[in-house]
Amino acid sequence: MIILRIKYKKENNMKFLSHLELIKTMERAFRRMNFKMAFSQGFNPKPKISYAAPLPVGVESECDFLDVELLEKVDLDELIKNQKQYLPNGLEFVEAKYRGKSKKLMSLVTDSAYIIQVCTEVEMTKEALQDKLDHFLSQDQITYEKLNKKKKLKLIDIKPLIGSFEILSVYKDQVILKAMVTTGSNGNLKPEKLTELFCEKEGIPSIVGKDRYRRVELYARNEHGTKVNLFEV
Repeated sequence: MIILRIKYKKENNMKFLSHLELIKTMERAFRRMNFKMAFSQGFNPKPKISYAAPLPVGVESECDFLDVELLEKVDLDELIKNQKQYLPNGLEFVEAKYRGKSKKLMSLVTDSAYIIQVCTEVEMTKEALQDKLDHFLSQDQITYEKLNKKKKLKLIDIKPLIGSFEILSVYKDQVILKAMVTTGSNGNLKPEKLTELFCEKEGIPSIVGKDRYRRVELYARNEHGTKVNLFEV
């Protein structure tokens, strides 16, 4: 078993690809690269490719990961050097390493870091916004209602899913935030929901549809509970 782990970017127009479209795009690229991929068994065999944490449509990323199982190794330097002729603009391989037998990537991910740009309808000072953020995070619970599978309203508390939430800069009506949130099987907080609740509960009039989100890191946890890069697990 040869497992190749690839870190890649998804930017610009590629942020509008759905996860299913991304899967098809990567499969086509690997075929054009003449990867000798391993396939699943059964009536509809598929390449053995797994992804870390699917992105919502419209969110950019500079740190997505995938594992592809190969029958023979490829030259990693050549892979990075020649990738542009096989990938559409907006998708880019950043780094690639061979891994030993590993758990599925999706089961390893525990945390994500995002840079968030919020456009407000009014100009705010950094001090005034910091007061609102401090108040938002000081609450014992940060809740919203969501319909469950039985079409009943359920109260969701996102407070335990917020690792950190901070202001990077404020310029007139544009606010840049950074958030660390839980991702994966232990919980999954989308940065859009975090931003929505922050603005809603603190009375910040944001312009709907103008917010921008960029995932800047994905983490796993080692046996000591410390956040580590996905190349380290």
